[in-house]
Amino acid sequence: MKDILNIPRTAKEVFEMLPDETTCEVIDNTIYVSPSPTTTH
Repeated sequence: MKDILNIPRTAKEVFEMLPDETTCEVIDNTIYVSPSPTTTH
């Protein structure tokens, strides 16, 4: 029941919960995630 009270309410709160290696950014309360780099272009 404790987890229900800790639901993130903003994109910034979600962003702060992500692992450090996640490639993303928050713009106007929206999270934009970049794909992982590949060896082909």
